[in-house]
Amino acid sequence: GLMDRHAPSGPPLPGDEDATCACCRVLQSFFQPAPWEDDPWFRSLRATLSGWCASQQPDGSWEGLSSTQAWHRLEVLNRQSWLFRDAAFDRTVSLGCRYCQSALQAAPVIPETACACLEALQGGHLLSRDTAGEERAVRHLWDVVRDTGRPEETRLCVRAVLLEHQVLRRLDDLRAVRLSCSA
Repeated sequence: GLMDRHAPSGPPLPGDEDATCACCRVLQSFFQPAPWEDDPWFRSLRATLSGWCASQQPDGSWEGLSSTQAWHRLEVLNRQSWLFRDAAFDRTVSLGCRYCQSALQAAPVIPETACACLEALQGGHLLSRDTAGEERAVRHLWDVVRDTGRPEETRLCVRAVLLEHQVLRRLDDLRAVRLSCSA
């Protein structure tokens, strides 16, 4: 069948970076809570992530990849590590996170990159919260929301990301209080 033709690495994922990241997230959710090592789709997921690791530059960047796409890759790699307790990608996540956080400080922030940064950092686990970078991204996104010259759809989408970010941060604060009270 179709699946047999793609062994041992499994079926190829889409060539488009955004579609590949989306497919990886879907596959991770499907296979969670435990990896199916013998499944061709799980092997394809793992081969894709391994390819990302192999193509990462020594400074943590990926040649020809935008900052937004790099944040999406980091989110997927971090998710793999967390969902499946798979440390194979941890070094790539740590190195990439350091690179992306420093790039966020050095370059003008575009809304898509700031949103991708916040979404990735919400995953926690290996993605350390760089509060200065996070605050810069949040400030930039609030500027986008207030900019009446931007399309209404853009402003609404950015506002949704910011509100989700605020709710998740508040939940983190409440969990910390609850844990300190139970100690």
